[in-house]
Amino acid sequence: MTEYANAHNEWIKSHNGHFSETEMQYHLKRLDFLMHERAMHLPVMLISIAGFLLIILLAFLKPSLPALLGVLLLTILTFCYIKHYFFLENTCQDWQKVYSDWKLRQLSLSPVEHNQSENGTEHTC
Repeated sequence: MTEYANAHNEWIKSHNGHFSETEMQYHLKRLDFLMHERAMHLPVMLISIAGFLLIILLAFLKPSLPALLGVLLLTILTFCYIKHYFFLENTCQDWQKVYSDWKLRQLSLSPVEHNQSENGTEHTC
């Protein structure tokens, strides 16, 4: 998934913010796929966190070598899931911003002007 996202990020950079309607539809399909992937990883990450907490409780209540190995294994697994989930989340937000900036350009409103009007510093209408 990381390679897939990085390849698409390179594709985005190669367009320098200028996309045709067809290219943006392609981007939105990629974004939709990534958002689905993120949605599927959320419950898996939560289950791994729950398992991690349960094995810690078990290791605390009944210390044993298998319980300690379980803590070690689930610590690594949970860390990896959290790291991957945050990668997916941040990538989704980055790709949504690409679409938002493109849409603002289509409406002849630059992202800077849009941000200023949201902050109340300048209104363009």
